[in-house]
Amino acid sequence: MTSPGEGQKRPHDDDLLSSTSSKKARLCQDDSAPKERSDRLDQYIAMKMDVQREDNPFDTDEMFSLFDIIIGEYYVLYQNLQHPPAYCVAHHADAARLLKENAFLRPALEEAWKERSFSQITSSIFFQKEYHERISRAIRNQVLATEKAWKSSFNGSYAEVLKDTIVKEKEKANILTVIQSSGAGKSRTVYEVGKSLFSVYINLREEAGKLGTGFPNRDPALCRFIGKAEDWGEMRKRLYCAAFLRGIFTAAASVLGTDKLEPEAFRTRLDDQRSAFDAQAAKQAQVYMNTAVPMANPQDEAQSPYTVLLRGVVTAIDSFASAANLPMYDDVILLTIDECHTLDQAGDSLSTLHVLCSVLRDLRDRTPSTKRLFTVFISTISHPRRPAPAPADDPSKRVMVLKAEELDLYTTFPFDVHTSTILEDTRTLDDVCRLEFLCSFGRPLWMTRYESGSLDVRRNLVSFAQVKLHGSDNLKIPKDDSMFAALSMRHLLTFEPDRRPCGLTEAAYQALCEQEFRQVASHMRVVHSIPSHRLYMRTGTPSEPILAEAAAQLLPEGREQLSFLASKLNPLVSKGERGELAARVLCNLAHDVAVNSLPPPSPDLRAENIQFSRPIPLIAFLEALIHPQFHDVVLDSYPKGGGAPLREAFKDSYVHFTHWAKMGDASCVSTRALWKAAARGIAWQCCDNREGIDQVIPIICDKERQLGRKNVSALVIQDKNVAAPRVTRLKRKLFADAGGDVKPYIFLTMQLGARPTKAAPPPSPLMTTIPTAASPTSTAKLPRKVRASQQYDITITGCSSTVYRVIHPDDRALWTRLLSTKSIEEEHPRGDDPRHLDLLKRSKPFFWEGQASFDWARDSDEDELEEQIDEHWDVVTAGIDDDDEEGG
Repeated sequence: MTSPGEGQKRPHDDDLLSSTSSKKARLCQDDSAPKERSDRLDQYIAMKMDVQREDNPFDTDEMFSLFDIIIGEYYVLYQNLQHPPAYCVAHHADAARLLKENAFLRPALEEAWKERSFSQITSSIFFQKEYHERISRAIRNQVLATEKAWKSSFNGSYAEVLKDTIVKEKEKANILTVIQSSGAGKSRTVYEVGKSLFSVYINLREEAGKLGTGFPNRDPALCRFIGKAEDWGEMRKRLYCAAFLRGIFTAAASVLGTDKLEPEAFRTRLDDQRSAFDAQAAKQAQVYMNTAVPMANPQDEAQSPYTVLLRGVVTAIDSFASAANLPMYDDVILLTIDECHTLDQAGDSLSTLHVLCSVLRDLRDRTPSTKRLFTVFISTISHPRRPAPAPADDPSKRVMVLKAEELDLYTTFPFDVHTSTILEDTRTLDDVCRLEFLCSFGRPLWMTRYESGSLDVRRNLVSFAQVKLHGSDNLKIPKDDSMFAALSMRHLLTFEPDRRPCGLTEAAYQALCEQEFRQVASHMRVVHSIPSHRLYMRTGTPSEPILAEAAAQLLPEGREQLSFLASKLNPLVSKGERGELAARVLCNLAHDVAVNSLPPPSPDLRAENIQFSRPIPLIAFLEALIHPQFHDVVLDSYPKGGGAPLREAFKDSYVHFTHWAKMGDASCVSTRALWKAAARGIAWQCCDNREGIDQVIPIICDKERQLGRKNVSALVIQDKNVAAPRVTRLKRKLFADAGGDVKPYIFLTMQLGARPTKAAPPPSPLMTTIPTAASPTSTAKLPRKVRASQQYDITITGCSSTVYRVIHPDDRALWTRLLSTKSIEEEHPRGDDPRHLDLLKRSKPFFWEGQASFDWARDSDEDELEEQIDEHWDVVTAGIDDDDEEGG
């Protein structure tokens, strides 16, 4: 296969682009020149693809790119559309589906590329008018849903708290930066403050191009004006920023006029006159920029261009403050710069954002009016030391000497504000798996969009969530950051940036931190807090059921997930001291296997694209988790206090979890918290230092009954890194319902870190007779505490395909790597030498059994003892164990 234009002179790209643009209208209307149009399209597609390749097949990414370009350029050239659907969210999803569902497309695309002729492709049905109209309708529906959602009621006290924070802290500094991920309600919260404070809102979002669904709309004229500053040095940037501010407040005063408006009325008028305000502000700013230099005397500091412009800014702010009658409204003028990261494109150099912050600080104490000015910067770009930079971090020398006090970064945002109170004993598992219920949790984006969107928008909400999580509308192009985002949502990946790996250079450490910043900026990770020192952030993936559903659909099958976690997991992500991450992954993989074994979802769930948020039988979950050779061992086991075998006791029980959430304290290990977790699709990761319990998966005893304390039990999991631990027996009160009755529950011990010294033997009669029913006689003689126990004990030793059904035989090394948390011996730089390890142990960092720790003492029978070797098999046992202890 030859490259485009090989063997002949290829038109210059710029010539081709300009030629295409100039002939577009004629080609779109001239039906007498179909061949010219077709040739032109072929040439343009080949130029855009620009692939130098040999005679080998396209890979998936190249195939998708080619198809995408063909569709986009077809509509540009033939239909003269302003927004070609090839670049909208709905279209990309359709393009991927079309490639998958239409077998003829792949060979047709290969042949079309070989011949550099695409007429066969463009004659397909999805290039026809009806298809285009459907795509355009989908775009319009998305845009309308976004605008309507913005205007929906604002719930919660978040705006009031933000306003009080501004009023309280404005004496310390005049700049506050709000950082949070997409859809969290940042802009809307600040906008709501405009009900009680005079507020001027500016949006500097990047040009939307062909997607165009962002809201509030950008201010294009102001964006173009301030964008010019990026190409200049510091002094010129200062002039642009001063002119920018003067233009904004001159235009705002014009909108306010002489009317005595309340803040909310002014905000409404500004919204109604948005386009005119933007145009006037940018025009005035350009006038001030053009006239400042000729009017100024560069020899006189008082008449320097910057000083002249700064006085003009003060005058404009004074005029606006006078018209606004500020003392009645907390004496604050609020300027909001949304999407401020577009001003920070200079990397480590002095950016327009740095200079704008410097100019705002210069204004602070000029007059009483300028002291009232308070600026809020809003961004999803989450590097804690950039937007907006604190004085100590600002590269501008002028800022460095100000010694201005900085305000802590603001991360508080609305969460769970659209959730109606769920009463106990009113909903079933089927009720909580519907799309409307899933959307009611998490950030406001989901429920406002559900309530504001058309039926088509609602049915595509899970796909919309996938796009937000993926960070791109092209879901078929895998990215490491996208994979990490989905894995984090499902498996609860937690950054611990304050635990810097030993020996890591500063540059390497910052590179690791950058992934966390990108997760917030582009992949829906939430910023919980940024400490005052700004050295790192506390981020996470809080419970959002619709994002968990989207993540489950985005993720590949289990082996690919494991490979990523084992080989590409950021070293700053905690694996847990006892293998907690591995345990969560195993449970999630078993969950997904069990879900895929269920009958097809109901028509309602299919219409809503719900695939993983479905209750699964507990028995099916255990069978998916544990190797089949041990199914009978587990399912035929009995509790210590006597009772029915496990398969009988839990025959009607279900589990429902799509993601994990971490407990803040031990109170969540109760029936009060368990039924609520099941409603939300949560499995619990226990709080740190919780003895005896690491994870808890809620069990619903009867799927058809309503969710509540009387209908819930638990699968309790304990993770161990050693072999043959004692069985922990939980206190009865943990899973008692409102009437004090205790439902049967399961205690699963996962000895993940135990390394087998022998191959696991097949099940033997000895093993299968362990879980035998207690006789009536022995039951009667048991102590009352034990007799009442309904705890079913399961112990899984090892982490291999011998005991876990969801582990592939070839993946043992990956699981070992995932489980590894480096001990002091493993981190020893000469740990490969046994002599060094022996001397290390003799220094007593810990005490181990053996001579290295206890050579200073001797047992009386030591001569009679032989050295014992800890040997065990990867094995599953269940049922009665005499060597147990009470805990929990």
